[in-house]
Amino acid sequence: MNRRVTRWLSGWLAPVVVMLMSGPRPASAAEIRLLGAGPLRPALTALAEKFQRETGHVVKIETLPGADVTRILASDEPADIFMSNNVATVDLLIKDGKAAESKTLVGRTGIGVMVRRGAPVPAVATAADIKAAVLAADAVAYNTAPSGQFVEKMFEQMGVADRIKNKSVRPPNGASTMERVAGGKGAEIGFGLRNEMTPYLDKGLQFVAMLPDDLQNYTRYEAVVLARSQAADAARAFLRYVTSAAARPEFEKIGVVD
Repeated sequence: MNRRVTRWLSGWLAPVVVMLMSGPRPASAAEIRLLGAGPLRPALTALAEKFQRETGHVVKIETLPGADVTRILASDEPADIFMSNNVATVDLLIKDGKAAESKTLVGRTGIGVMVRRGAPVPAVATAADIKAAVLAADAVAYNTAPSGQFVEKMFEQMGVADRIKNKSVRPPNGASTMERVAGGKGAEIGFGLRNEMTPYLDKGLQFVAMLPDDLQNYTRYEAVVLARSQAADAARAFLRYVTSAAARPEFEKIGVVD
């Protein structure tokens, strides 16, 4: 083959090879707007990047204040997926016809025990251990949100609520509770959702253990595809993706189980 023909073939084949190596591309990639599920964001972000590489669909995750989410859900503003641990809100969207009839359980997270890194680590394997630990602690931190309300009832059932009342610290949410425990003093103990602890494990917080099974309470994160979605098929595909077996390791990293 002469040199001129060889050069011509090389020039023609090069872009073809590049196109083949780049893999198949979807006929029309969608942009999916996902509202809510702030505590799940680290796992969802990692999975959204993988999903985009595999399908071409882009998932934009928006963690907004509750008032903003409520406003968007009540409007006609474009959105595709709502994900939340507020099961009542998810059910109401379905009841009002603002979401598909089926909902997806993305994952569950339980309540764990934590201390400041370097602080004494109490035994918490049984209800008796936890009772002894909170009575001996210098301070006991648990929020006023639903998970903290469950912990409060647990202490009432143990008969220690009044005995630890003066040393109980009640931040308004999970993040404030983690910050309080991580920046505390002495032999303090805290309780909160396991996945909310994850961002603070390199900021002075130490996870001790989950509550024993006989005391445990799980918070569910559910998702629905909104009726107004213009990318409903892609949105459903993403929910299938994040609930697949291959996605579980990303959620396990942040303390969420299926």
